[in-house]
Amino acid sequence: MTEKPSMPDAVANGLSMAVLNAIQNPVIMVDAKGLVAFANWEAESFFGASANHLARHDISAFIPFGSPLLTLIEQVRERKAPVNEYRVDLSSPRLGADKLVDLYVAPVLSEPGICDETDRIVSLVDRMEVFSDERPVDRVPLNIHSVLDHVKAIAKAGFARHIKFAEHYDPSLPPVYANRDQLVQVFLNLIKNAAEAIGERHDGEILLTTAYRPGIRLSVAGTREKISLPLEFCVHDNGPGVPQDLLPLLFDPFITTKTNGSGLGLALVAKIIGGHGGIVECDSQQNRTTFRVLMPASKGQAADDDDMPMTKGNLA
Repeated sequence: MTEKPSMPDAVANGLSMAVLNAIQNPVIMVDAKGLVAFANWEAESFFGASANHLARHDISAFIPFGSPLLTLIEQVRERKAPVNEYRVDLSSPRLGADKLVDLYVAPVLSEPGICDETDRIVSLVDRMEVFSDERPVDRVPLNIHSVLDHVKAIAKAGFARHIKFAEHYDPSLPPVYANRDQLVQVFLNLIKNAAEAIGERHDGEILLTTAYRPGIRLSVAGTREKISLPLEFCVHDNGPGVPQDLLPLLFDPFITTKTNGSGLGLALVAKIIGGHGGIVECDSQQNRTTFRVLMPASKGQAADDDDMPMTKGNLA
């Protein structure tokens, strides 16, 4: 006989289920025997069956025979770590045609109520929804060095505590016209990416640099207009480098070299910087990778750049 949950647990369970049902992606939970323990509303729609009906069957009854999803579930059980698989075909007579999906499979490590796993799922979905968000960004003139120092402090207190940091800052740099929270997210992603590339090596180093490049102009597609991107912010690391065949695709969604990566971090960086009127590039070779962010200065400063000489050619 199962004990009735206490009031706090019941409230937590109710909130978790409400959050999962609000996600506009199918979410299912499978127990140790393979039975469907939970299905949100989108999952009911995807599988064409109610949660109660799904709960009476093994997950294998609803997906094609030999589906990679079953293999992923077993991998997650063994490794106790999340796994991603992209463009998996779940098309079948039962589910219908054109069921090409991206899968995120993760262990539920928390107690019933699954609040921790809910947070992880919601976080992933939130990151994906940023790509379709076209709302204007609130921007103000910012000191980029305060942003970088803040992100460095976060990194050194956590995932990059074993890595040496160095800075080469231009103290005369004018403000960047940007949203602070989004810039923090950008450089947190870039520094985390650098730290993961370095791994556990004892001589790992991340170098942060800023510079003013008044001659850098970019052509606007379909026009004769050129935009000025004089502010250069770079994150350098001495990791093994990015495979050359991956460089042209590096900022595309779901492209990753990490076993458990979502492939959204760098795509999100490109999305945010593009929304600010800038660009992000990557140069990489053995033991030296640079992510370069080029952005406009604050409005007043950008206007002053119009008389500066223009540099043509490859920005790399």
